[in-house]
Amino acid sequence: MIRLIFYTIILATILGGCARHSPRPPTVYEPTQKERNAADYGPYPSNYKQLITDFFQTRLKDPLSAQYRYVGEPFKWFRRAATPSEVIYYYNVKVFVNSKNSYGGYVGEHKYNFYIRDGQIVDHYDHNEVQKKLDDIDRYLNRNRY
Repeated sequence: MIRLIFYTIILATILGGCARHSPRPPTVYEPTQKERNAADYGPYPSNYKQLITDFFQTRLKDPLSAQYRYVGEPFKWFRRAATPSEVIYYYNVKVFVNSKNSYGGYVGEHKYNFYIRDGQIVDHYDHNEVQKKLDDIDRYLNRNRY
């Protein structure tokens, strides 16, 4: 009898360890259309082109050669968050930037999103940097494949 109880406990422990215990995915709050319409996005950034040009002055090798292609005007945007109080509202500007490298040749357009609030760039998203990171991950995962 003791042997049966012992084996039952061992079996339950083994099977219990195999059970899936997936953590709950984090909840992401997305504001409703009514909340988006009532939100404060700050003043419209009429000087957005100057803000973006100034941003690249210290980040490009030859900032005077930079060519900017704006995709539309700034539009209202928000960053999702875990709770309604953490949602950030701002203006989003999409722009392609092409500039010269150290050899004097243009490198090709890079796509950016700039997030502007109260006359300042609060964040930006470089699509090319994200793609480079994804390419690095892909090379790492595929380096030992036969």
